[in-house]
Amino acid sequence: MKEEKCGYSVAALVLGIISLIMVVSCCFTVFSFIPAIAGIVCAMIAKSRTIRFEDIALGGFICSIISLVLFLLLLIFGILFYQYANNGNMNSMINQYYDDSYGDDFQNRFPFSPEEEEDDVI
Repeated sequence: MKEEKCGYSVAALVLGIISLIMVVSCCFTVFSFIPAIAGIVCAMIAKSRTIRFEDIALGGFICSIISLVLFLLLLIFGILFYQYANNGNMNSMINQYYDDSYGDDFQNRFPFSPEEEEDDVI
């Protein structure tokens, strides 16, 4: 007896591919976990409705897991970078770089400060 294809398998694959595209794009990385979790749920439903894991559902499951792991890694990296940048280490590194590169000449290249520009505005 031939098994019928489950629509959840196709949905799992489509959601897995969408979540992978979203996690590698700059704009939609924040929301990529939503289709990833939905793809995992669809793959599990497809598995429960058939005797074996269909290839399509397995592909969707793997894509969703990969995008969820990438999302979590990017989230952890973003939190660590934010803490590092706000700790003052980043500012001191940038100031040290400009001092080493330009020295006192930096003020001569950019002679106006924001305070001086505000005084000139009427």
